[in-house]
Formats: sequence, structure tokens, C-alpha cells
Amino acid sequence: MPSFAVAALLPLSLLSATALAAPHRSSPPQVVRLVGQAPATNDVTLDQLRERHADSFARLANAVKRGIQAPSAVEKRGSVVHVPLKLHYNEYNGLDAHAAEVSIGGQNLPVLFDTGSPDLVVPVDCKFGCANGFFNTTASPTFVKDGGDVSVAYGTGVATGYVADDTVRVAALAVEKQVFAAATQLSTAGGENWAAIFGLAPGGGAYTGGPSFIQRLVQQGSLARNEFSMSLKSSRPELVLGGVDRGFLQASLITVPNLGAASGIWLAGMGATSVDNKVVDGTVSYALIDSGSSFNSIPRSAAAAVYAATNGTLWKTQRMAVAGIEADVDIYTVPCEPSSTSGRIGFTFIGASSSTPVSMSAVSNVLEYVDDVASESCFGGLYGANVELVPGSGMQGALLGMPFLKSVLAVFNFDDAANGVSMAFSGVRMPK
Repeated sequence: MPSFAVAALLPLSLLSATALAAPHRSSPPQVVRLVGQAPATNDVTLDQLRERHADSFARLANAVKRGIQAPSAVEKRGSVVHVPLKLHYNEYNGLDAHAAEVSIGGQNLPVLFDTGSPDLVVPVDCKFGCANGFFNTTASPTFVKDGGDVSVAYGTGVATGYVADDTVRVAALAVEKQVFAAATQLSTAGGENWAAIFGLAPGGGAYTGGPSFIQRLVQQGSLARNEFSMSLKSSRPELVLGGVDRGFLQASLITVPNLGAASGIWLAGMGATSVDNKVVDGTVSYALIDSGSSFNSIPRSAAAAVYAATNGTLWKTQRMAVAGIEADVDIYTVPCEPSSTSGRIGFTFIGASSSTPVSMSAVSNVLEYVDDVASESCFGGLYGANVELVPGSGMQGALLGMPFLKSVLAVFNFDDAANGVSMAFSGVRMPK
């Protein structure tokens, strides 16, 4: 029987981060993302985390004074561009990918917009295996091979090739001579509905040595606001470059400092986990916001508390060797048709503009059917594992991926052309 499709795409050499395999029904678990080590037994406290990241909290406070959060009826400059996303569901009705077409050298390719990786990685001159297309270098008069070998190691495979540049266009926004990784060899050739990976992490150029597409837009003054937002709400999934579709918002945005700006990632400090606004676990952890992951992961104690309060059942604890370090991964089952009015799983964030939990619906936590015969039992999209997301931090790690973005609008704001200063979250309006 087939296994889960998981697109956890943070490049491994950028960060040794949480990599939990989805449960496999008839085969041994396959690691999809490497992890550095198990966390220290002594958890980091809220005060210790605030002390570690005093500069990040100060940067956010200064940015707020400059008005980066202030809603504006009239944008100051540039454009706001809406990019519809096409969702892909596997045979077990699980959301495992999203994609949109972009133009590279005048050729259209479907890409996965990935907040967990930094660069644009494009398959080129593919001879076989590129079912969703590839970039033909000889067909573009503006294509330039810059030289320089490049290798990007993702949790699901490795892309190797060379650094190149060409004109890249996303809807009405274009950047000339945009650098990207031209992949000539891929151990994973795209996903179910995408061919290339379009990195949106703030550490653009981690492999290619040049600023990312979003950083170039910021430098050019092409955006109405130096930010982008994303929601995977099933009725209207979209990426918005340069602003926020406020019609999505169910409540005011809660702004959170990006603690991973120096490392080129979108990283929040998570203070507590709740169910229906009642705290069930107070473990402090780092949370990576990763639109390329088809699952969420939080510390084991937090996951156990969540499922105890939401009618979940422990299905299996899988012992997995990850980067030479084994970790126990708790996988739960939940009703396939949970309540639409209760069982909301929420997270509070350290240094946030509000102590209100940012919540995802119980429906969003339904990952996919356990099997293709019965549809009453489903896997939960929230796994439990004790892993160290940031090596040497001694902190528990969490990963918030597609299930989180199914019921939450996430906004990613750039302080300047290089670093992301903050994120913001709000629940999204669901169809009646």
C-alpha cells in the first residue's frame, strides 16, 4: 500500500531541523528531514528565551514604531499581487502539495512556494522523470549560465547543478537576471503538481549567492508593502505578494518576532499549546513556519495533551534514525469528521502582540484516511516528537506546515532587503 506523501522541504545544509516521516502503512519509515539531536532534558524557560533573543524583540519593537504593521487604506508604492494556488490531495484525501505557475525565461512552470527554503531551484534540460515539466535553457534568449556548481540537499532528495540567471515573473511582478539553481540532477523530480521549488525563506541566496526573488522585489520597490502572505484555505488558497487580503481575516493579526532572521528562516518562539483557548501544555519551543511540509509537529507532551482533549488515539510510536540520532515519533488517529465548533488547537507565541492563541480548526488537523477502505478513522496532522530544531539551543522544536496554513493566514514581513523581521497570524474566514 502506498505511503504518505510528505513535502518537508527545508534544505538540510541550511538548518538541521525537524524531519518526521509520515506513517507508512506497510513499509519501514523513511526520513524526510534531518534532525540534529535530541533536546536537552532541561527545557528553556520563557525568560531565558526572551534573554537570548532580546535583539529580535527590539528589532520588532522598532519596526512597529516605524509602522510596518499599520493597516493602510492607500498603499505607499508598488503593487499587491494575488497568486491563486492549486491544492493537490493524495488518494487518501490528504493535502500534500500546492502549486502555481510562474514564468522563467518566458517558459511557464508549476512551482511550490516554500517558506522553509531560501532559493529558487529549477530542473533544467531534463531527459526523463520530470513529469510536471522543466526549463529548456536553449529556448530562452535571456538565460545565462553563471558557472559555479550548486548542490541543495532537501529532506526528500538532493538537487545538483549550477548557478544561472534569467527573467523570472510571478503574475505581474518581474525580476530580470534573477539568480537560481539550475538543477541537472535530482533524486526527487518535483511533487505531485509542481516541478520547481520557489524558496520564500528570508535567507535568500543561501546556495546561489544572490538575493532571492522576494528580496529583489523589496530592493526594487516593487511591492506596496515589504511582505507576503499565504493561506491554504481550501475554498481560496493563495499567495499575496506585497500585502494581505483582509477579506480572509477572521480576527486582528497577531504579530510575532522572527527569531530566525539571522539564520535565514521563519522561526517563532512558541509559549503554550491550547485546545479551545484552554492551555493544555506549557512547553516552550522554537516553531519553524514551513509551507513545504504536509504535517505539523510539536513536543510529545504537547501532542499528548492535545489529543487527550480532542478525542485522539495514539496509533503508533515510530522509532526513527534521523541523522544518526533516533527519535520517538508519536502518531495519532482522529475522527475523519470532527466537530466544526470545538477542538480548535491553538498556539501562543512569545513576544507576540496578543496573548490570544492562534488556532487551527479540528478539521484542519485531519491529515488523511488511515486506509482506503474505512473512512471513519484518519491520521492527525499534528505529530509528537522531542527534537532540537536549532542545534545547540537546548530547545524543543516544532514545525507548523500545511495543516496550520489551512485555517491560518500567515504574513511574512521583511525589515529590509535581507532579513525577515516579523510574522503575523490570524484565523481565516471559513465558507458557510
